[in-house]
Amino acid sequence: MSDMKARGKKRGIVAGPHSQKKNSPREGAGGDATAKRPASTSERAVGTRLFNNNFLGLLGPQEAQGAVEHTQEIGRVPTGIAGLDALIEGGFERNSINTIMGGPGTGKTIIAFQFIYNGAVQFNEPGVFINLQQHCEQCRNHMRRLGFDIDKLEREKKLVVLSYAPSEIAEIIKSGGTTIKDAIDSIGAKRLVIDPLNELLIYYEKRYAMRTSVEELSSLLRRWNVTTLATLEMHGNAQDSMYPSTQFVSDGVIVLSTYYEGNIRNHAVEVLKMKGTRYPRGTYPYYITDNGVVVFPNDKVFCERIH
Repeated sequence: MSDMKARGKKRGIVAGPHSQKKNSPREGAGGDATAKRPASTSERAVGTRLFNNNFLGLLGPQEAQGAVEHTQEIGRVPTGIAGLDALIEGGFERNSINTIMGGPGTGKTIIAFQFIYNGAVQFNEPGVFINLQQHCEQCRNHMRRLGFDIDKLEREKKLVVLSYAPSEIAEIIKSGGTTIKDAIDSIGAKRLVIDPLNELLIYYEKRYAMRTSVEELSSLLRRWNVTTLATLEMHGNAQDSMYPSTQFVSDGVIVLSTYYEGNIRNHAVEVLKMKGTRYPRGTYPYYITDNGVVVFPNDKVFCERIH
């Protein structure tokens, strides 16, 4: 981690971790939290501080475990991704629907892998990974390259990997999602990933049909009581996305971007929307490593052009 920070500082990409004032958090657009019980302002502050300190290596093993237990107690679902949870009060709201948007090569699928894998390994929350672009074995191979022992998780019934063609997933949604629900019930899944959602959306020729399908899928996900993360390939600005309906039905939207410092392409993450959550303004740097994505919540990107 120190090597990556050093590279960032050398390029002049980000501010130092303690060189700026703390960002003033804002309330995410939308309604109240749907956690097991409402978290007070002080509890949220504690959760954010614990995750920041844990990320910086300031907590011992017992304190780190306490940070995880605290966020779960107040109804948060940690991604387990270094630095990202610190931006969203320790994780997503339980049973929420979240979308992560970004262009090609920004690490959307890697983050989705981490969300599912960390859930099963670190938080004992089984998950279902639905891939709409690759065969199941291709998806498994990509997970293995990150060092994830998914074969063990599948044997232990903590992970199910599914693959559908766009026409198949459209029919499953239309018929009430029985196949997916069966997979969720078979392992008691608490987390679900759909990667990438674009494959379903482009299946529809008419926009109203696409929106109807998105709303039907959203309704199913909420009835299934799983915390969902969907990936969405984005070109251009998130506000001008050709799939606005996905943002409307999502409780949380995270945007992954790229920007250039000279000839060097770098990555930045922004929380665009997160209902029931206080999150900071601005964009924060992240790196894609051999073991997954690492976010730096104490640094900030200063760049006029972010793609």
